[in-house]
Amino acid sequence: MSEQVSIEEYHASERISSSKLRTFMALGPRAYYLRHVLKSNVLKASKPMIVGQAFEEAICGRETFKVIEGDGRTKLVKQQKAEAEAEGKLVITGEHADFMRFGVENVRANPAAKELIEGAFEQPTMYADFDGLPGLQARPDWGTPSGRFPDLKTTGNLDKFSRSVVDFGYHMQAGIVRMCARASGMPETDHPLIVVERDWPYRCQVMRLSDEYVELGVAEATKHLNRMADCFTSGEWQFCDAERLLEPPKWLLERNETK
Repeated sequence: MSEQVSIEEYHASERISSSKLRTFMALGPRAYYLRHVLKSNVLKASKPMIVGQAFEEAICGRETFKVIEGDGRTKLVKQQKAEAEAEGKLVITGEHADFMRFGVENVRANPAAKELIEGAFEQPTMYADFDGLPGLQARPDWGTPSGRFPDLKTTGNLDKFSRSVVDFGYHMQAGIVRMCARASGMPETDHPLIVVERDWPYRCQVMRLSDEYVELGVAEATKHLNRMADCFTSGEWQFCDAERLLEPPKWLLERNETK
């Protein structure tokens, strides 16, 4: 279906991933150039990133992390943390212990999530060409030869997750996976999201992006990838537009009209 590469090799590639595209969109072309072309700015792993990575490892049955409870200022906890890091393990603080335990249990207890994961390849890496760019790459959490690519997501509350799809560009992430899958000969793809709450009761629900939603992600990603290609071609990497015009918001106009 696709090749499997290490996470280090994946991040070192010059190809454009959904996370790199989000840097370009959120922070601007110059920030992308500094971080991913010159590599003069290294993105440090945040606590949510570490917890998310450890959670996925736990779902796959790998104990590449260690939960350390207690006051992080004490000598004992500092020693335990140093020993775990020396073993190459991700360190998870006690505040996330219940999530790591019950969240994993709830994913495995959800029949829809279980069906998506069982028999799927873990973290397949796929590529596609894109005019003017070093290429595209995608690394969904799981994949099948039939074109199903489940991704694991966490949220504070299931009922508010739909907004996160837009806020974090999950539809564009799915869109880039689809673009890479099509390049490898898969015309049809499915992009279910296995969503787990980070807070009690750690509910798990499978949410499916409609085909229209994924195609919107393809279109939106393509628009910004073309902008990036222009930067590669011209060699101009501005931080942001030199200026912009601010218009009064609708609510302010309405408030003024009522007086």
